[in-house]
Amino acid sequence: MERRLIKDYEAMMQDVLARMDNDTLDVAVALASVPDQIRGYGPVKADSVAIAEKKKAELLDAFRSPGAENARIMAAQ
Repeated sequence: MERRLIKDYEAMMQDVLARMDNDTLDVAVALASVPDQIRGYGPVKADSVAIAEKKKAELLDAFRSPGAENARIMAAQ
């Protein structure tokens, strides 16, 4: 699982960095910090990975459609 998470993160950040602009900078920073939410071992880690994956999906949606949705997601953090 850890190796998959690392590869997914690297691929996501390559894509984010290639598309980032002034409007999406805050969301890009939030995406970069998603792994900081992953903690624990065993079932605790599995739960935190699930939460982090959900947050990542929300942030990626906001990143891909900047504007009002972007501001709403960032306000919820």
